[in-house]
Amino acid sequence: MKECARTSPSARIFGAAGDGAPHATRPGRLGIWIAVAALAALCGGCMSVGRDFPVAPVDSIEIGTTTMTDVRSLFGEPWRQGVEDGERTWTYAKYHYSAFSETRTRDLKVRFDAQGRVVSFSFNSTYPEDARH
Repeated sequence: MKECARTSPSARIFGAAGDGAPHATRPGRLGIWIAVAALAALCGGCMSVGRDFPVAPVDSIEIGTTTMTDVRSLFGEPWRQGVEDGERTWTYAKYHYSAFSETRTRDLKVRFDAQGRVVSFSFNSTYPEDARH
C-alpha cells in the first residue's frame, strides 16, 4: 500500500509539498509574487519630499524687517538650510509626486543678511488655493 504525504496549505504555497509534484505549487507562488508586485507598484506610484508648512504667513514677511526668529516662529524649523551668494538661506518645501494624479509642489525660500534679517524671499506653488499669494 502506498503512503500518502500530508502537507499544510502554507507548505504547498511556499513549495514544500513533498508529494513528488514539484510544479503543483507554482500557481500559489505566482499569485503571491503578483500580489507583491501590484502592491509595490501602487506604493511606488507616489512620493512626498519635504514637509508641510503654513502658507498664510507668507504675506507677513517684510524685507529688511522680518528676522530669522520671526520666520522660525511663523513657519517652524526649515526643511533645508544653505548659503546662496554668501547669504544664509532657509527653505520650506513640500513636493508630492504621483504617477496617478497631478504633481503638487510648494516652496518658500528665504535669504537672510549677516544681521539675520530677510534680504529676499520667494514663494512658489502649484496648489490652486495658493494662487492668491
